[in-house]
Amino acid sequence: MDRNVHRRKFLATMGLAAASGLTPSLGASANKNSKLRILQVGVGGIGGMDRNALVKHPKVEIAGLCDVNQRTLDKVAKGFPKAKTYNDCRVAYEKDMDDYDAVLVCTPDHTHAVMALHALAQDKHLYLQKPVVHQLDEVRMLRKAIAAKPGLATQMGNQRSEKAGRNQAIAIIRSGALGKVTSAWAWTGKVAKNTYFNGPWLEKYPDGQPVPSHIKWDLWKHCYTGDVPFNNILADKKWRTYWEFGGGQLTDWCCHLLDVIYLALDLEGPIAVQTDTPKPATAIGHSAYNQSRITYNKTAFTKGDHFIIHYNDNDIHPSNAETGIPLGSRFGTNRTIFVCENGTLVLGANGDLQIFQNGKRVKDFPMPKVAPRKHWNEWVDNCFGAKNELLGRLEIGTGVTEAGLLATKATRYPNRELVWDSKACRFKDDAPNKRLLKREYRDGFKPPAEFV
Repeated sequence: MDRNVHRRKFLATMGLAAASGLTPSLGASANKNSKLRILQVGVGGIGGMDRNALVKHPKVEIAGLCDVNQRTLDKVAKGFPKAKTYNDCRVAYEKDMDDYDAVLVCTPDHTHAVMALHALAQDKHLYLQKPVVHQLDEVRMLRKAIAAKPGLATQMGNQRSEKAGRNQAIAIIRSGALGKVTSAWAWTGKVAKNTYFNGPWLEKYPDGQPVPSHIKWDLWKHCYTGDVPFNNILADKKWRTYWEFGGGQLTDWCCHLLDVIYLALDLEGPIAVQTDTPKPATAIGHSAYNQSRITYNKTAFTKGDHFIIHYNDNDIHPSNAETGIPLGSRFGTNRTIFVCENGTLVLGANGDLQIFQNGKRVKDFPMPKVAPRKHWNEWVDNCFGAKNELLGRLEIGTGVTEAGLLATKATRYPNRELVWDSKACRFKDDAPNKRLLKREYRDGFKPPAEFV
């Protein structure tokens, strides 16, 4: 689509004033000697890690910074005095996109889809923090967008994928050294009050507080149509606890725990999901002690007509007898297990890898050699035309996010199997489609019409 045509549609969608004199920009992939000029939306938290990693690449320039927290924005901007700054990313999208080649989105989950889709619509390379979207219907939209823009480099924020152990695990499974995979298991940490969560089954939002002068609270709410009062607990990190803004533990961690399963097994979309939970999720907050079973059709690497990922939160381990691991074994939080015909592979999120055969750990299992991976650099190089097989490309990112969202959404229908059509992004039954599929978008914060 012509860039000026998209700009006019963007202005109508986002409710902003028209701009004049718009001309197409020369993308980084076309200009081999240029810098990759990045607009970062969301500069605090995980955004700092991404930014600090990206600027180590000699061809990266942080050219724009956007955040609803003026205090955080001012602090970061001191390190990039030439960068333009914004509180409202729509201003950058409206007026200044010719100044950028790529967009880095590091904001709360509920904002991801709209920000990402408008960046892709304006032909910008995209680095998108996980989970890549917040709603199941947004999976469909994002897939439509990346299919329409095959020349753009996209990457999800699953930086752990560069760990050698995770790549060795993929190589072992794909080599058949342990036989075909009969099932996979993964589990997250505990669902409790901590740095990122505010506990399960919450019935209300935190009590309202005066909005600090440096916080643009209306912009933080973004596409949300309701009226939620400001509270620093919600605004800072613990938005993950609440349905309207985050996805609980299952969606928050799916991209670090399930990506390796998708990459190793060539999984296509799920065909069913069932999440067992002792108590249904509330209207406000996510539940806990969730045990989900996500069903797939077989692949060349799996045994049986169907394949199941067992995905739990709250540090719920599988039965050791069922997985072929010595009785009494414990592995801590955030683990992925492949149960195979000839052994079991246990993988930590940070790449620690163990093999078990015949009920015993095999300490001298021959580990394959894998090439070093550089998660952020590989994406930048692809923006300039390289052909790295990105382990976080959005074809994978949408898949694992879809799985995490299904596991989470199914807590609304506990202990019941929901049949899913991944290509259409719809449930077989109308009731969950009406309740779980999509959200309403606030005027001025809607996705681009071409991808809806």
